[in-house]
Amino acid sequence: MIGKQLSLSAIAEGVETRAQRDMLAAMGCHNYQGYLFGHPMDIDALEDYIEGKIDLVRLGRSVDRNK
Repeated sequence: MIGKQLSLSAIAEGVETRAQRDMLAAMGCHNYQGYLFGHPMDIDALEDYIEGKIDLVRLGRSVDRNK
């Protein structure tokens, strides 16, 4: 990857599946964004989303919605 060769951090955009994430990880990319992690939402929905993730962590559950 060009970013790695230039000692830059890159973010992979448009990651929609675990297979895409896994392929990128195998290539050395560990920063992602895309529908795999969340959809566009307004501020109220974002607050609810974050609170839900915090509750899952408190319960000791995975926050990866694809597990």
